[in-house]
Amino acid sequence: AEKAVEIVIKEIYNFLKIEDIYFIRWIPQEKRLEVNQEIVIDKKHSLKGFSHIASSKNPLIKLLYKNQLLTYKNKNIKRLSKVFLGKQVPSIFCLIPVLIRSELLGIIVCSSTSPFTEANSEDYRITQDIAGQLAVILNQANLYEESLSTAQREFLLNSITNKILLIYI
Repeated sequence: AEKAVEIVIKEIYNFLKIEDIYFIRWIPQEKRLEVNQEIVIDKKHSLKGFSHIASSKNPLIKLLYKNQLLTYKNKNIKRLSKVFLGKQVPSIFCLIPVLIRSELLGIIVCSSTSPFTEANSEDYRITQDIAGQLAVILNQANLYEESLSTAQREFLLNSITNKILLIYI
């Protein structure tokens, strides 16, 4: 799953020709956002490991759950962009949800302050499609881990039961 995220953000980074891109994982049980991976042009922009508790009632989280692409035109995004860009005004700043069957898995954040960087609605649509494919991969990885975990629990329970039976025989 981590390799898939790495490949996807690298391809989006090259496709949009942006300065910084982040993958932020949404952990619904803890209602927490965590920067997992990033590609940044300047190490001062690094946010790897940054974590933030956000209520699922947060308007941004609600919009992301609706598979809403959020750009700098949104007033909440303008405030959020300060975390990533400080006082700089971006040429591109958007949040792309990584969503499958109304389950938010993460967010791709794209930003650039270069006046030569621009993206149109078709670029964003393509990027959203790519994020959708990433969601499928992450969902399959989660299902695999859950099934593996279940199999391990069943094996452990079976071996404990066998040991108990051997003791009493």
